[in-house]
Amino acid sequence: MTGKIDICDARRLAVQSQGFETRPGKYVGKARTLSVIRHSSYIQIDTISVIKRAHHHILWNRNKSYQEADLDDLQAKDRLIFEYWGHAASYLPMEDYRYYIKRMSQLINPSQKWYAHRLEQCKNHLKPVLQRIREEGPKSTRDFENRQNKPGGWWDWKPAKVALEVLFWRGELMISHRQGFHKFYDLPERVLPSGLDTRQPTKEEQNRFIAERSLNAHGLVTAEDVSRYLFGGIKKELHLALESLVDEGKASHAQVCSHGKSHSCFLNNRTLNQLNSMPPPDDLVIFLSPFDNMVINRDRLRRLFDFDYTIECYLPSSKRHYGYFSLPILFGNRLIGRMDAKAERKIGILIIRHLAFEEWFLGNTDFWSRFRSALKDFARFNGCDTIQIEIVSPEGVQWRPHLTDGLL
Repeated sequence: MTGKIDICDARRLAVQSQGFETRPGKYVGKARTLSVIRHSSYIQIDTISVIKRAHHHILWNRNKSYQEADLDDLQAKDRLIFEYWGHAASYLPMEDYRYYIKRMSQLINPSQKWYAHRLEQCKNHLKPVLQRIREEGPKSTRDFENRQNKPGGWWDWKPAKVALEVLFWRGELMISHRQGFHKFYDLPERVLPSGLDTRQPTKEEQNRFIAERSLNAHGLVTAEDVSRYLFGGIKKELHLALESLVDEGKASHAQVCSHGKSHSCFLNNRTLNQLNSMPPPDDLVIFLSPFDNMVINRDRLRRLFDFDYTIECYLPSSKRHYGYFSLPILFGNRLIGRMDAKAERKIGILIIRHLAFEEWFLGNTDFWSRFRSALKDFARFNGCDTIQIEIVSPEGVQWRPHLTDGLL
């Protein structure tokens, strides 16, 4: 049976499913951080640091009591999360480890040219690197620098680093912990908690896992969306897994209607019931990371939110329209613009190089009040006590420059 849902409710369902901290929950602090990771299934890790790195930003948006030390503890002390390739490099719930074993085994003798090239770079280093870690304990790439400072030595940094990554991809090493942003590698038996289920799932279990996790994290999905979530899969098989959730009463078929058109999707029944029983959330302003789980599927973003988004840091500066690292701006259940930000932490200034709103969005007094409050919080999160806004577009937006006077 197929029902209809209008685009406003679809957006609200999608936003609510993401777990942004709009109301106090039963978890706080480190427990809240773990809850967010489990609900999202992955938190993407990224190296770009013009503002707080993506993983910290994503978690803070869902847990305003977030502390970076909590993430370190969950990985290194509590062993409740681990690192591997989810959608990309990610923090993942430890109980999901078994669903990544197949990916690891597939990288022992892979056919991909890029991997074959890396394996060729380091094939003579795999056993020595593994043996040293087995005998001496966790090591970082810096522990494998060429100590004799001679070219061609087997401790030459580049092949040893590639060897560490290849062993990590294959599951023969895991990330034990980090110091700053430096990874330390160790044997899985010294990282995995005792009693962890490490049975490799069947194909049906694997498809069920990805379908259910995608539906829980996003509220409404298509089989195409699920195929692009975490490590993906075959769309036809994932569609069957979604259908099994419908048969069990965990999901429903629906048609999302917008501007006289509609598209089919699957709805999470539990989230839908919560949506109907709760009042609409306040129209909070949230600055999203480009790698946030909500916006990482750009096709879904266009289809559901009518928002065309590209991260431009990988483009030449001459081809950038919005800026190097523009953050989508969520206001309530609409994406209303983007903000290119850079935190100059040494001088304590958050620079907004370009604040760009959608052409249809003009703003109002209520929005600017919420925007100002959100910007203050975001500046503090980035270690800044002053905000500098350089460009605002389009010209017709009802911008009030004085809103940043003495902002903090």
